[in-house]
Parts: sequence; structure tokens; C-alpha cells
Amino acid sequence: MTSAKHFFNWFKEAGRGHLTTFLAWGAFCIYGMIKAAGLNFNVYTYTGIGSTELLYICAGLGAAIGFLEFFYLLQPKKLDFYYSLPVRKGYIFWSRYLHGLFHFLLPLSLVLSILSIYQSSMDSAFSFYILSYPAKSMFVCLMIFLLFYHIVICSVILCGNMVASLLLSVGFLSYFQLLLNYVFLPLITNCFQTYYRSPLLESLLAHLVPIQLCQILCGTQLFDKEQILSYTPKADIILGILVWNTVLFLIMTMGQKRRKPEMIGRIFTFGIAERIVQILLTFLGGLLCGAFLLDIMHLTPANFLLWGIVFFSSSIIACALIHFLLEWLVQESHRVLLRRKAQPFLTAFAVLITGFLFLACAPVYDTYFPESQKVSALSISVAGLDMDGDTYSQILYGDSYPTEQQLKQYCFTEDAKALGMSWISSVIESNRQVSIDGQFLSKDSAYTTVTICYHMEHGQKYYRVYPLSKEMFAAFASVYESDEYKKAAYPASSPTYLADTGKDLFTWSDGVSKLPLKLSAEDKQNLLRAYAADIQQLKMQSLTQTVPAGILSITSQQTGYVQELPIYPFFTQTCSLLTDFGTDTDKTIADYPIASIEIHSSYAVPADSSGGTIHHFYETPEEIEKWKYSLVPETFDIQPLLTPLTQEGRVKIENTETTSYNEIKCRLK
Repeated sequence: MTSAKHFFNWFKEAGRGHLTTFLAWGAFCIYGMIKAAGLNFNVYTYTGIGSTELLYICAGLGAAIGFLEFFYLLQPKKLDFYYSLPVRKGYIFWSRYLHGLFHFLLPLSLVLSILSIYQSSMDSAFSFYILSYPAKSMFVCLMIFLLFYHIVICSVILCGNMVASLLLSVGFLSYFQLLLNYVFLPLITNCFQTYYRSPLLESLLAHLVPIQLCQILCGTQLFDKEQILSYTPKADIILGILVWNTVLFLIMTMGQKRRKPEMIGRIFTFGIAERIVQILLTFLGGLLCGAFLLDIMHLTPANFLLWGIVFFSSSIIACALIHFLLEWLVQESHRVLLRRKAQPFLTAFAVLITGFLFLACAPVYDTYFPESQKVSALSISVAGLDMDGDTYSQILYGDSYPTEQQLKQYCFTEDAKALGMSWISSVIESNRQVSIDGQFLSKDSAYTTVTICYHMEHGQKYYRVYPLSKEMFAAFASVYESDEYKKAAYPASSPTYLADTGKDLFTWSDGVSKLPLKLSAEDKQNLLRAYAADIQQLKMQSLTQTVPAGILSITSQQTGYVQELPIYPFFTQTCSLLTDFGTDTDKTIADYPIASIEIHSSYAVPADSSGGTIHHFYETPEEIEKWKYSLVPETFDIQPLLTPLTQEGRVKIENTETTSYNEIKCRLK
């Protein structure tokens, strides 16, 4: 009973400053008022999970309350006074811990509950989540708060002054980010020629970097309202933040028991903490220095000797310098600068082993090819194939989004998978044969690249990207012409894809004008059957001959979704039917009355400079006659690898009925 009374008294003592109360209640009250006002204008306002603002408030309060509650551990006079009283120091510590936690949970639960009730009165869709959404939001906010709360408390316990505590808190938050993103990732891209992405590396970033872990836990990566309201973090994410909080809690518990008041003022209050921080910083600094030099010198394992000299020498020097710098910072008058002589050498050895492992694993990684029976599905994306010119340009400039979309679309489990595995095997073997000093065909000199994702039986995914020569790409025809690939590339050729199209709108476009087709339900079915038959006979080599004659658009009556079908001149059955329906499939942009042509030519300019484009205008009949047969509407630039088009331009076409002009974007053959 006496112990409980002492504890409660110290709990009240912790609140005498009122800063924690003012900060927590003030932040949540302001947040609640802003969100309530936002709900009056937009019911797509998220008050819990999905709210980036709430994430930052919880993280900020965790850090701020941690420093406010436990700043006394860095104040010698206050600490001496507290410890001189007839009370256990554990009472003081845990009463402050619970005081900070209490003044976070109380305003959080009240504000989220009020906002949920208010939102349910305005948004009927939210009524189904009135209990689950705020409950899950409170749990997520508590986990985020505790993570930053524990980080700050551990930093204050392990360090003896404010500056060191702040730096250690930053270290907790950013160490794995630096190690994975700025050391391991550059080394992977430098050593592994076929690297595209690594689910393992992405998982480590998601679980070991506190900021990313909190963002995923809070669902800030989601945008759809239904997904956000029903969002439940995955078990591995919940386990990750529980492990973080548990480990930090154990460090905090053991540290507060053994922390000595006389260590206040020093950088570290524990020798073991000092040594661990030295080792981790030295290891990180050595790897950072080596990876940075390799990057700016553009060295690859092809220059094995130079690569090894630069990486190993720079890493060893960096490890030694960082170690002695840290020793100088923490040393006292009775300490020797060159103590722990073996530590920098052992750390440098660990850095060298890490670099050697990347080098040693590179050949195994680049030539990895799983057994076909262990692959449940195969995704393929060939840069420049079955995509428009703008999308291809995005890939060339490093945008991975189009590739990710293609990997989802072109995922095979049947005949295309078997043919694809055989083709990839030949690509790897061909790259081995043309390799120089173990280096595959350079991506800069390659005709194009192919990105592969092996979907394994147990759910693992392995990504690779291979450079392709023209011969390797031509061999892809066997995969392209398979039934499964054509279903993915031309889904409308599947009889069940569009279902009933009897009331859908069919439109023909020659790149300049659009003509609605007045067809019966039977005519539409016959047209789709003819299209499917032409796709069945399609050869990849045929696509190199010409651009489409036009685009057949099918607008769904039910959903409004538009499906575009490219129609090539060699689609004999489809073109024949369209001709019977009164459509001129031979009409091109050259058959229209062209008023003027504008062609753009580009030239290299220095970085951060304007210009780089020259506009050429052609208006005389002779000039128009010369250029008009080379013009292709931009909408027909759908196979930049097979039928590459060059310069961009614009064409002004005269509309004789309205005496106006239509401007059409185009490319040159």
C-alpha cells in the first residue's frame, strides 16, 4: 500500500510542469478541430489510419514527451536531489514513463472517438467502420508513439548530455536507412549486372527503418477510401514494430537500473554502449567511403584489380580515421588515444569481408536460373515492346512504373511460361558467350533490355534484368506468338473478355478523325471474331513492316471503359469486314488537306540550359507533298522497338466544312 502511494505521489510530481499535458492535449485538440472542419467539405478526410498528419503528430509527441519526462536524467542537481530522497529511483522513472504514456493515450482516444462519431453522422459509408477504424487507429498510433518514445528514452539513458542524446536518437532512426540505401544498394547495383529490385532489401527497409515502418503501419501508402477504412497492417509489420518496442524497452529497463549519476556530462554513460556505437559507425563509414568512391569513379568488377584496390584501401583508411576520431571525442585525461587497438582492424576486416561477399556472389546472382518446375509463374517485360513511345521514353529515363505494370500484365503460367523459361536460358547463355571479363553486354550498347520476375512455389519473387542484342530479341518471337502471350497483349481477342458487346459503341479512328460505326449486334460479334482470327495468325516479324491502319475503340455501355484495338493493314479479315461496313481502312494522314507541317528536331545542350529543340515549318505545297507520306499520328506509335518512329511534329489539317483547322500530333517514319 505504501509503495502504491509513493508511486502515485511521484506520478503527480511528474505532472507539475504541465508541459507534457499542454503539448499532448494542444496537439490533439488542434488536430481534431482541423479534421472536423475538413469533414465538412470532404468525407474523404481520414482521421486515423491513412492520415499522414496523425503519423507525424504521434512521432513528434513520442520524441518530445520522451525528452520532457526524462530530461532530469541529464541534470546532475535534480538527479542528486531525487536520489537523496527515501524512495527507489525506479519509482521516479516508471512514474514519469506512465505519466507521459497517460497524457498521450487520453487525448488520442477522446479525439479519435469524437471524430469517428462526427464522421459517421455525415458519412453513411463510415458507419460500418465506426468501431473497427478508431480502434485500429488507436493501436497504430500507440505503437508509433511508443517507438519514438522508447528511442528517446534509450538515448537519454545511454548518453550523458543533451547533444549526444539527440545524435543517438538520430542514429536509431537513420542508421539502417544509410546502411541499406546508401551502402548495400550501391554495392548491389555496382556488382550485380542483372539487378532490378530485391524484395529482401525492400523488406529490410520496411522493417528496420523506423520511419518507413511507421508509414506502412499507418497506411499512408493507400489512397482508396475503402482500403483505408478496412486496412489492417500485415502481421509481419505488426511483429516488426513490436520487436522494435520490445528491444528498446529491454534496453531502457536494464539501463535505468545500472545508470550511475556520476556519468552525467560524458558522451556515453556505459562503456558497452560507447564501444557498440564506435563499431557500428566505423563499419558504416568504411562501407560508405568505399561505395562512394566506386560510384564517382564508375568502377565495376570488370576492373577487378582497380575495384579491389580502391574499395579496400579507402575502406581501411576510413575505418581507421573514424575510429580514432571517435576515440578522441570520448577520451578523458586518464585514457589513451590508441586503446582498443584491435577494434579498428577487426571492423576494417568486417568491411573487407562484406565487400568480398558482394564480389563473390555477383557471378552466382547474374547467372541465376531456377528450375522450371519450381517456378509457378513467370512475368516478362521487354522495354519498347507493346507500349507507346512515351512509355518507352519513361523506361529509358529510369522510371520503373511502366515496367511494374507490364510485369503484372504479362504474367504467365502455361505455354508462354515454358517458352519464356527456355528463351531466358538462351539469353543467359548468349550473354555468357559475349561477356568480357565476366561482364555481360552493356545496357548502353544493348538493343533493349528484358525484365524478368520468377514467381516461386512458396511465394518468393526473384527479379532480374538482362541486356538483349537484336538476335536475342528476335528469338523472343517464339514467346510472343504463343496463345497465352497474345491473350495478355491483345485481351480483346479472347472470346470471353468483352462479354456482350451488342450495345457497346464501336468507333474507328485513323489518327485524325473518329467515325462511329453503325453495326448490329451480329456485325459486332463477327468483327471481333475476325479480329481474334487475325491475332491468332499474327507474327512478331509482321509488326516491323508497318504501323496500324487505325484504332478500333469499343466503349462499354455498362462501365464506360474504352478498349482500343490496333488494326494493322495485314489484318485481312478485320480490314475486309470494316470495308464492307463502309470504313476506309486505307485512309492515312496524307489523304487529308494539310495546311502546314511542323517538325521538331533536337540537339544536345548543357545541363540546366534551355533550348535543345528546333522547330521547322513547312507550308508550301511542294514541302507538304515531300513530308506528308512520312507522317504517322502519335496514337499509332505503339511499337517503338519494332517500328521505331523518329522526330515529333504537328500537322494542321483543314476542315473544309467549318473552315477551321485541327492540329494533330505526329511522328516521322
